[in-house]
Amino acid sequence: NRPEGYILPQEYLVKNNKKWKIKNYESNEELIKALINKDVDAIFITANFKLLYASNYPELENVVILDTYSKKLGNNDTVASTNKDITEPFTMLLLGVDSEYDGLANNAAFNGDSIMLLTFNPKTLSATVFSIPRDTYVPIACNNNKQNKINSAAAYGTKCMINTIENLTDVTIDYFVKINFKGVVNLVDALDGIDVNIDEPDFKKNGSVDCKGMVCEQNSNREFGEHIVYIKPGMQHLNGEQALAYARNRHQFAGGDNARGKHQSQIIEGVINKAISPAILTKYNKILSSLQNGVMTNIEQKDITDLVNMQLDKNIKWQIESISLTGLDSYDTTYSTGGLKAYVMKPDEKSIANAKIKISEIMKTE
Repeated sequence: NRPEGYILPQEYLVKNNKKWKIKNYESNEELIKALINKDVDAIFITANFKLLYASNYPELENVVILDTYSKKLGNNDTVASTNKDITEPFTMLLLGVDSEYDGLANNAAFNGDSIMLLTFNPKTLSATVFSIPRDTYVPIACNNNKQNKINSAAAYGTKCMINTIENLTDVTIDYFVKINFKGVVNLVDALDGIDVNIDEPDFKKNGSVDCKGMVCEQNSNREFGEHIVYIKPGMQHLNGEQALAYARNRHQFAGGDNARGKHQSQIIEGVINKAISPAILTKYNKILSSLQNGVMTNIEQKDITDLVNMQLDKNIKWQIESISLTGLDSYDTTYSTGGLKAYVMKPDEKSIANAKIKISEIMKTE
């Protein structure tokens, strides 16, 4: 049922009267390996395949695109919510995807480079942000539970990511919010910036770029050079580009993805603290309209309105705790497709158990 991998290729073959011999594979990874190993002459694959897979398959840089075929389809990545009443404790998956485009196409495939499971309890005014590193090595629910990096699940759709995380944590996910690079920039700018205490970087350079004692990163268009974004350590008022840059940076910190997970939690907390202020809440419709292209969610407008009204009535101050999934770094892991070895993080069972305890405490209704 994947448009890019099956539906559109079948239409292409018929419309162009192609009599090619076709072989079927169970995943994009197996498809790519078949091409690299010259088991096939060409493959049908989503058009942004290099963005998704080039970091693990450098051979893709030499792949030539022979032809493209596209068609406007309905959104097949919709996921029904549990319809949990927002006055009760609820969970939300926050998924940041690696798209710099100003919009989330209905059927576009992206890696999930920021993965957070949020838990809110409106009764106790407490919340948790559980960060899951993108390289966490887990069974992918929609790919016959074959082991892979968890961020690859997003390339198969939001439902696949939700099922994969639910299997990992035994936590039912009530709602999801998917946001891309431009969505983060637009959100923070719509809030007139956020306040964040920026960590001092461990390394002076980001790759070959001298960061001059600051955190520095590409902008939302993945541009370095004159477009590089600089952020001084310490308490700072960040605009949208700066917030995104801090949330993405991992090469300047010894903790790598774990440090980045902490920074993303700081950004989330900064957004929440700013968003719940009365001055911002009164213009939330304007803020939501600015996010239409860069955010996808299954939260109904009514529920958002109820949350805003509850916040205005009670002037709630949330207590937010950030936790991260930890594990064992491995550089000798072979993917399920065979032959490729790459860095992964094998999750620690105690870390998962600790997260379950924290989340269950937040979800208590009494």
